[in-house]
Amino acid sequence: VKADKSINLYTTASGKVKKIHVKNGQQVKKGQLLLSLDTDIMTSSLRELQTGLELAKTVFEKQQRLWIDQQIGSEIQYLQAKNNYDALVQRVKTLKEQIELSVIRAPFAGSIDNIFAREGELAGPQMPALRLVNTSGVYVKADVPESYANRVRVGTPANVDFTSMDYEVAAEVLQVGQFIQEGNRTFSINVSLPEANGVKPNQMVHVALMDYKNDEALSVPASLVQQDVEGNDFIYTLSSIEGTSRFEVVKTWVTTGLTFEGRTEIISGLEANAKVIDKGSRSVRTGQEVVLG
Repeated sequence: VKADKSINLYTTASGKVKKIHVKNGQQVKKGQLLLSLDTDIMTSSLRELQTGLELAKTVFEKQQRLWIDQQIGSEIQYLQAKNNYDALVQRVKTLKEQIELSVIRAPFAGSIDNIFAREGELAGPQMPALRLVNTSGVYVKADVPESYANRVRVGTPANVDFTSMDYEVAAEVLQVGQFIQEGNRTFSINVSLPEANGVKPNQMVHVALMDYKNDEALSVPASLVQQDVEGNDFIYTLSSIEGTSRFEVVKTWVTTGLTFEGRTEIISGLEANAKVIDKGSRSVRTGQEVVLG
């Protein structure tokens, strides 16, 4: 079982963890504050910059009025005041962005699966701080042998068996991989999970795919299909002898299809309602007369 929305969250900046705002297992909303680093020094610097910015703004506005409106002073004084003001605006913006990088917010709604960080410890981009999981978008990822490459398509019906939870759910193939893995000669598929109650990422399940379906198939127990020395398939059937209650054993040549759960599909050679020899089919011979017991 996979989940697109199952991620580890990291702090972009490095620093000491000031506060963890959530608990393990807590449901959170998109954008909710999860963790914050200690930003006291940056916050103090921001206040100093904002004070300097207010002064630079006042000086710039006065120089602007004097130079633009009254042509008093020099252009260089105006440009210096403007440059000083613009530089402080950019520094304030940059520092605010740095402070914002010192917090972790939920990129999507979900559940806090694990908290790795601890208050007072150092955190940074090299180590995960929390794990956020949303199981509403889980699916099953499976590897299928390449021999089924032309029989498995998007929309192929599937059955997902949660052996550890003792329940099954009907599903279908969402995506079929276009690459054969060299190591095990398989291709990957994604299978939908319309019901995901209690399902957890990385859970192991059993997937059965309906790669073939024939509602009008004629089938017999696989044990009844025999082969001659040349590998041709046949089944012993009974043909009634006219005017008697006896039957004659007939070797009926058949063309077989797929075998599933102990039954073999008969594509041609056998008609519906034919009498097929079951018990004793290995001991009779062609032309032998028998009586139904």
